[in-house]
Amino acid sequence: MDVKVLLVCQDETDQQAYLKALDPFGIQVDIVESPARIFTKMTGRAYNGLLVDLKTKIKASDRAKAVIHDAVDQIPVVQLKWDPKNNQVRSFHFGRSRNSGTLESFINEECRQFEARPLRKSARRPAHFNIQLYRTGNDADNSPALTVTVNVSIGGCFIYTIDDYEIDSEITMVIKELEDQTPIVGTVRWKRGWGESMQIPGIGVQMGDMPPAQLEDLSAKAKLPESQAG
Repeated sequence: MDVKVLLVCQDETDQQAYLKALDPFGIQVDIVESPARIFTKMTGRAYNGLLVDLKTKIKASDRAKAVIHDAVDQIPVVQLKWDPKNNQVRSFHFGRSRNSGTLESFINEECRQFEARPLRKSARRPAHFNIQLYRTGNDADNSPALTVTVNVSIGGCFIYTIDDYEIDSEITMVIKELEDQTPIVGTVRWKRGWGESMQIPGIGVQMGDMPPAQLEDLSAKAKLPESQAG
């Protein structure tokens, strides 16, 4: 499988060091100089991973850093530090113990195993709605799982669950906090299994069309930006 990653690094010397370290893996590497450009670059193109230079991240604004943390829920992300004294690239993997993991393991065990996809166009916000989650629909013979959302956007959400769901399978959910209790149909776009990493297990769901009033209610209670609320 062809692998394509995005490298975020401002310093040209550090860029060349990272490119040299990545060269043996035979992957395609695109470069941006600021975390602020991640969203623009990755919403229109599919990537297998994101590599962020720590020095560049430290200099970035809080808003730009938030883009990196939003990406962690969607694609493999690693933070890198170039050590010129020892001629070495150090890697810090999200979801792993401190100082564990190598650049090689990130590329081969995470990026190569991950189907490339673009970032979603609307950033998610932390929002813990109580939901009834149905696998195939809201009917009497289909008992719901009682769970919560971890975060929400105008077009999707991440739902906590340790149950296994198939990618592209359909789910239905009822959100307790909304005035309109019309079931919301969604499609499972990605999943994170229990024990896969030191992150919350669950499913990333793309939500289907919702009644305008229900959508406005969701946006207001999730405190989504007005630009996302339509």
